[in-house]
Amino acid sequence: MASNIFDKVLENVDIVDVVKRYVDLVPKGKNLFGICPFHDDHSPSMSVSREKQIYNCFTCHEGGNAIRFIEKYKRISSIEAAKFLAQEYHIDISEFERTSSKSNDFERYYKALDTASRFYQFLMNNQEMSAEAREYLKNRGISAEAIKEFGIGLSVSDDKALIKSLESKGFILSDLTITGLASGEVDTFVDRIMVPIRNEQGRVVAFGGRIYKEKDKGLNKYMNSKETPVFKKGELVFNLDRAVDELKTKNYLIINEGYMDVIQSYSQGVKNAVALMGTAMTNEQAALIKKYTKNVALCLDGDDAGLGAVRSVARVLEENEINYSITILKDNMDPDEYIRKFGVQEYIKEIEVNKLDKLGYIYELIRRKYGTITTFNTESFKNDIFKELKGETSKVQIEKFLNNLSRDLNVSYVSIAQDFDSFMGKINPSYKKNYQVKKAPQTFEVESSLNKAERMILNYAIKDKKFFEIIEERMGSRLFMENKDYRKIYIAIGDIYDELGEVQSDVVVDKLKEKGVYENYEFNDNLIYQDDDLRNNILLTFKKRQVKEVIEEITESLKNNSLDKEERNKLLLELQKKKKELKDYEQKTRKASTGFY
Repeated sequence: MASNIFDKVLENVDIVDVVKRYVDLVPKGKNLFGICPFHDDHSPSMSVSREKQIYNCFTCHEGGNAIRFIEKYKRISSIEAAKFLAQEYHIDISEFERTSSKSNDFERYYKALDTASRFYQFLMNNQEMSAEAREYLKNRGISAEAIKEFGIGLSVSDDKALIKSLESKGFILSDLTITGLASGEVDTFVDRIMVPIRNEQGRVVAFGGRIYKEKDKGLNKYMNSKETPVFKKGELVFNLDRAVDELKTKNYLIINEGYMDVIQSYSQGVKNAVALMGTAMTNEQAALIKKYTKNVALCLDGDDAGLGAVRSVARVLEENEINYSITILKDNMDPDEYIRKFGVQEYIKEIEVNKLDKLGYIYELIRRKYGTITTFNTESFKNDIFKELKGETSKVQIEKFLNNLSRDLNVSYVSIAQDFDSFMGKINPSYKKNYQVKKAPQTFEVESSLNKAERMILNYAIKDKKFFEIIEERMGSRLFMENKDYRKIYIAIGDIYDELGEVQSDVVVDKLKEKGVYENYEFNDNLIYQDDDLRNNILLTFKKRQVKEVIEEITESLKNNSLDKEERNKLLLELQKKKKELKDYEQKTRKASTGFY
């Protein structure tokens, strides 16, 4: 006789029957096989054993019994998974139930919120009643698919419409007040587009309402449910319940500030975005995200509040050991505005190509604050950068900053390094000079092989559309990570070919001048190239750079004293492997004859 709910359920379900409801299974020998739903699987790698009553994926190593499968598939707790199976298979678990009045209350609240959501959707589906709201959503680029997927609804001008509907279904006013659906004796939300806010398990716990009528422009644009027993703003990440499915093909989540950014992204096919419901991030939200991925891309609003919040959000991510990049959208736009103006492909390019790390973000923020650097503000700009560096411990990061400063001020690296050592010496007498004694990096004294390779790529890309397409296919997202001026030119060249097709180089140059991106580059029409040799050696240049960057990252990681023995050994093996790769590339470099190196 089963002694607990888990044993009772497992004794009465067949794992093959459970898994077959969600995955197509094919018999192979004693077991059955199917596509694993827990990673981006393309050939059946999940085995299900009726004999052992377990499943196991040979690729991602996820496995367990029927309860574990439901727990993972539906992203619910083990007890919730057991209860779900008991309900599905009509298993009597009453002897193990300890129903508290609190859980009864919660279930009533969930039912009220779900019923309210369906009521709002019913109103949105009324074509006559929702015509103005639908037109508003259409103009904002929100697709009919997104309206349906997110369950977007409508609250009307009758301020008792929801209360009357829910009371007719047996709900009591006190529960509607507790859940934030009613305020006093009237509906909380009136004349707003309604967005259901769901928890990790996909249950409606709150709403966000947005005005859409011209007459309401004086009101707050957004209005969210108050915190309730089932809704704690700091413990919820909007759209996480859907976005985690995209992690099978994408290895990161995009973090936005508001839910309209997420819905707009979804309408354009970007389905791995979530929102914080504000500018702050809590440790609870970070822990929730970390359950599914350790990689995020921060893209908050471009206003002062959004840009200022990035540092505090980054700090929470660091405390929770989550990797992150930062994207600043041009003209202080939020993601919703940016996608509507420039399109989703440009947005993804900003996220994946023009991303910054924390120090790069801080540098860019300070540079934006000053605008044009002149003789009158050079010292102030430089000192603001130095202040940000005073607590930095990574020499690699500091040298990157000093290099950027040298470039932007058009001053030698040695001079900048000496000024930094002097600055540090004044605020910390025990500071040892680290940078001025170093030889200035070749980047600013002699053109580096990397810079020469990038310059020649632009030259040949302007001359030959076929060359551009080959390089874009092989290296696109990894080009011009340091030189932003070159990156802008490269992106503009692609736009020109998309618009005009194959054209002469003088037409491309004229178009680049029209776009205002040509001033920091000089095209040389006399450069001739041998197609295969040039491509191979350009690729070799970038492969060398990638390996060097990985070696730097591993070396920096090995300085972390908190690494356990297994982690340290893994890093040392990877370091050894990368150093061998670099040696091989260096040998190929010495044989190269194109003049890049």
